[in-house]
Amino acid sequence: MSRSLVLLLLPVMIVLAACGGAAPEVAETSPAPTVTLTATPPPPAAEPTATVEPTVTPTSAPTAAPLSYQAQTFRYQAAGFEMDIPADWTVPEPMVVGDRGTVVQLTDAASPRLDVSLLQWDPRRDLAAFIETRRTAWEASDISILSEKKLTLSGGLPAVRFVVQSATGEQAFFLFTTAGERYLQLSGSGDLALLAEISQTLRPIQSAAEALNCAQLSEATVEWVACNVMDGIRSRNLSALHTFMSDPFTIGYWGSEGRSAAPAEVTAELMTSRLPADPATPLSFTSDRSQFPPLAGQPPETFFGPDVNIVMVIYSQGWGTDGKGAALLFFAQDEAGSYTWHSMIYSDRDFDR
Repeated sequence: MSRSLVLLLLPVMIVLAACGGAAPEVAETSPAPTVTLTATPPPPAAEPTATVEPTVTPTSAPTAAPLSYQAQTFRYQAAGFEMDIPADWTVPEPMVVGDRGTVVQLTDAASPRLDVSLLQWDPRRDLAAFIETRRTAWEASDISILSEKKLTLSGGLPAVRFVVQSATGEQAFFLFTTAGERYLQLSGSGDLALLAEISQTLRPIQSAAEALNCAQLSEATVEWVACNVMDGIRSRNLSALHTFMSDPFTIGYWGSEGRSAAPAEVTAELMTSRLPADPATPLSFTSDRSQFPPLAGQPPETFFGPDVNIVMVIYSQGWGTDGKGAALLFFAQDEAGSYTWHSMIYSDRDFDR
């Protein structure tokens, strides 16, 4: 089936995304996704269905059921998600589309099969409003909706899947969901049942901070240091952090200059003016880059220059006396191979969100 319907709609949707909010934000150039081959043998091929939306029952673990194809894992670190695609598909470099989006065009024998678009649009985290702009685009292009299905993907990720048809009878597949502060769109044509099956494997990448099992970590690893730092901050046992902090320790302030000081001086500042007044206020920690603020498009590892070997960055929300601030925690490895909590950057209003 021709992909003209999908190719027609993509520029329209990028334009609508650009018109959705206030001042445009320039999308960063995403790092290339990675592909990991897995050994999933294909079962006997089923009869292809190209024009009917398949019935797929969402589960909490979509990849548990056997797939109808031999799979490789497509991981898009910049968007914070991964999914299982056919092993013979090719993953090219992301393309920047307009000033508010990037697209990875997954191909099979040099023919595009599935477009993976990461879009910026305001308001953020409002999937229903985002989808409404797509309905507007379809209506303006004389495209009708054949089917619509709400899904809950792995990790509780809400999504909505569509099959649409142009005035000339061409059908296309779309799935919309959120990717942190941005929106993720899957779109393609051809074997719609296959595209639906692939989309069902979409899942967030588990962040290092979420994956840590602090009770089973070996000492002297960066994960072990990070666990101790997070536990000390949560419990407000800040004096226990001195062992893990660089001396001097650097604390920066978003939009202003920072300073270096002894660990005890820094933790005293955290206790009096950087952490919530109510110790029961929850703090969140993640290393999932899709959850990070834009940071003006600058990779956080580069904030302290090339002489500092930053090996882990954790983004934490719930800071400030009112709980509306945030912090970036930086962990470094020195020339001897030891890990420390090297520095942090504090923002009283969640950086540049």
